[in-house]
Amino acid sequence: MSSIALGMFTDVVSSLESGDKTNLETISNRDAEINRQYFSLVRLIRSTIMDTRLAGIFNLENIDILDYRIAAKYT
Repeated sequence: MSSIALGMFTDVVSSLESGDKTNLETISNRDAEINRQYFSLVRLIRSTIMDTRLAGIFNLENIDILDYRIAAKYT
């Protein structure tokens, strides 16, 4: 997610500097992809919290799951 966001930022800066707006057309698509990935990750994290067997498969404690949730929000 962070690499997509960084690419979006780079394209915006480049477009502002050059005046070429062709790269800007894909910004909304990439933003939607970031949102999709974020919500998929949150669903997986919530499922892991609700199903202890799933947490066991990933060898995660509740504190680890919380760390992943916080990291997902700020990535």
